[in-house]
Amino acid sequence: MRFGRGKKTRLPAEMAGLVRGEVLAAAQLRGGGWLVLTPAAVVVIGTGSGDFERAWHTVDRGEWSSDGNRIQLTWVDGHEPVELQLVHDDRELADILRGEVEASLVHAEVERLPGGGTLRGAIRRDAEGQLFSQVSVSGRVHRGEDLDQRVRAMEGRVRAQVGLPQ
Repeated sequence: MRFGRGKKTRLPAEMAGLVRGEVLAAAQLRGGGWLVLTPAAVVVIGTGSGDFERAWHTVDRGEWSSDGNRIQLTWVDGHEPVELQLVHDDRELADILRGEVEASLVHAEVERLPGGGTLRGAIRRDAEGQLFSQVSVSGRVHRGEDLDQRVRAMEGRVRAQVGLPQ
């Protein structure tokens, strides 16, 4: 795995033993712990209290900020975003992160809602290669039958785009 500008980083053996599968990239976190990218998941280990493993299809976005070497992960299930601060600048890791998130996304559509909210429909691929649909609502929305109909219509459209039954 490459680290930053030609440097290599190796995941310490005691951390590598906690990771399932091939390590695509790893970066040490400020405050302790490691961010590890595998073909199946994004993993945070060795933090003492904030460890997690999340499959790629559960990551909505991974945003890199070179200001402070930060990565923010946003989840499709609405869980609180996670911000990780890396010890070193690692743009290659950021590129791998973006590539893995994009690889799980097969098709997406966005619809602006009255009142300023956003409806997003997506077809994702899980770790076993199975396709499934996700619909999320964000921002200011008016709950009710109109929103429910829009959600059902969005899910029907994205599923139809890839040949999934509605």
